[in-house]
Amino acid sequence: MTKDARRAKQIAAEAPEADLLLHPNIGYYAGHNEEYRRRVIALAEAYTRKHVPEIRAAVERAAQVASTARTPSGVTSR
Repeated sequence: MTKDARRAKQIAAEAPEADLLLHPNIGYYAGHNEEYRRRVIALAEAYTRKHVPEIRAAVERAAQVASTARTPSGVTSR
């Protein structure tokens, strides 16, 4: 539980800077068998598909920002 609390604190600190935050509710218990893994993948996929419009909008916003950013003359980007 300490590890989970540390992870949640880190995510909460970084979330305001995110363009988009996806967090499917897969429950607390983490199983180690194939059935659990497949169920979590299916839940995450369904959740992500539901949020595709938001994902596309975030990508478009990022592309617009990138296209307007300029590198100073004589300076190369990395």
